[in-house]
Amino acid sequence: EIQRKIDNLNTRISSLASNKERSSITNTKKTDYRNSEEKKSDKKFKTYELLKKINSIKAKAIPIFENIETQNQEKNILSTTSEENFKIIEPDNNITKDTNSENSSENKTDSQRIFSELDNPKDIQNEQNKNRNKTYGELFVLDESISANNLSLYLGFSMPNKSEFRKYGIQFEEGNNYTIEYHKKLGSYFIGSTIGAKYYMNKKITGIKIDDTIKGNSSDYIHLVETGQIRASGENKLYSFSLIAGWQPKLTDRFFIKNKISLGLAHSERELKIEEHTLTQSDTLMYYSLLSGLGIRWTNHFYSLFYYQFDGQSEVSRFDDQTFHEIGISLGVEY
Repeated sequence: EIQRKIDNLNTRISSLASNKERSSITNTKKTDYRNSEEKKSDKKFKTYELLKKINSIKAKAIPIFENIETQNQEKNILSTTSEENFKIIEPDNNITKDTNSENSSENKTDSQRIFSELDNPKDIQNEQNKNRNKTYGELFVLDESISANNLSLYLGFSMPNKSEFRKYGIQFEEGNNYTIEYHKKLGSYFIGSTIGAKYYMNKKITGIKIDDTIKGNSSDYIHLVETGQIRASGENKLYSFSLIAGWQPKLTDRFFIKNKISLGLAHSERELKIEEHTLTQSDTLMYYSLLSGLGIRWTNHFYSLFYYQFDGQSEVSRFDDQTFHEIGISLGVEY
């Protein structure tokens, strides 16, 4: 009887030991399952945080491109290239393991691209300008890196002011002026040289004293009248070489102002004809000018300038100093 009880106890002990082992295995599996679930949940949480950061970065980037687009619309620009559209990624709490891996790779690429664009906004703007300028006339953007040298031709309508020949006045017809200019830009300033030629005709000699003899009861006398004048002709020529300096600020990428001064030497050839008499005279003299104008750029290489110029030459024997007003147009190329 005692032996039977002992056997029953051993059987119970074996059964309890077996149950305990199975319970331990089950608990281990449950623990492993919980750990796996916690890892998945933690990975989802990290992915969610990453998406939030990316969305925050994109929210900062979008206004930059919207501002660029708004400025382009104000200028009535028809864009030839499509802008990249950025979509905000909404996080999903029920993302599977495969989806998480794929989105994580895409989001990483997205974030790198956005950071690159935010770090280099000028590069983005330059690239957009190049794309927009593929079609002529859509938008002009000045590229100052290719315009250090300038060569231009001036065509002007010259209006000589009155001058003096000996003790008489002399007046002139309107004439023409042709000038070739080269200058090199130093920021908004420039220095260079010009070669010019001016042609104009004589009109009349004034201030001639006329003897008017009037006889009366008393002795004869002479009355001098300072209103006498006589027609004159003959062509005057002025060839000049000058050094110039100036300032050329831009109003916009297309419009600019040009101001310059010049000082140099000139060779003058005068021809004065009065009835059958002809007087010729050649001189080397001082030449100066002041110019101001409004310019418009057609491309990065070609432009036009509408200008006013005041110029003059120094006094020589028989002839007083001579000044001119001039208006005209200039055609230039920058390279």
